[in-house]
Amino acid sequence: MLLNNKSDFLLTLSQHLNKVLKLEDIDWSQSKIIFVSPSFNSYQKDSVNFKNLPFELWEIKRFSNNTIVFNKHKSSSNESIESLNNKNVISSVTKEVKVKDEFEHLTKCNQFIIDKWNSLKNKIVELDDVEIVSKNNYINWVYLNKNLCYFIFRKNSIVLEIGRGNINPDGSKSKNYFNIDDPKKISKESSWEWKSGTKGTIYKISITKDIEIDYLMFLIKQKYNSMLD
Repeated sequence: MLLNNKSDFLLTLSQHLNKVLKLEDIDWSQSKIIFVSPSFNSYQKDSVNFKNLPFELWEIKRFSNNTIVFNKHKSSSNESIESLNNKNVISSVTKEVKVKDEFEHLTKCNQFIIDKWNSLKNKIVELDDVEIVSKNNYINWVYLNKNLCYFIFRKNSIVLEIGRGNINPDGSKSKNYFNIDDPKKISKESSWEWKSGTKGTIYKISITKDIEIDYLMFLIKQKYNSMLD
């Protein structure tokens, strides 16, 4: 329904954001539907148990002290949604909406980089409350729904981007602005400026076969620990 009624959706979104949007302003390939409910039954959970389905189920719980907790239902299946028989509906969606999994990102890389990635991933998943989220152009590591870092895959390297925060036009910095301790100086500062004058800043690290995993974890854990505060 979303893909067949883009104009209506665009009008609603433009009114919500109070600015005029064009069709080309939206990356329709990353469309996703998120269902939020106190609970889902087994049938509902099974219905989204595919590796490349652009749907997510989130259970929400409120406790007596007004604490609200969100738990994401994670698919454990390696089966593609395209394997189902209902080809007419599915093919029209999958032709436009692209859900790229981790394996597809790794097809760009040589074996040295794949091995490096697997070693690094095994270390990162040991951190509490961290999950991997595969996007169309990168893989995102998330801590409690907050972005920890981004991985962009190349043939001979992986570009690791660690967010620092924003610098406002008046020179003030966003809360918990991040500064890295990098004795080996393998990270490089990078920034861009929005129309508002606010500057976004990140650290970029090129992960090659010679980069030590333990040192990478030393850097990543700094960002992780800064988000625990």
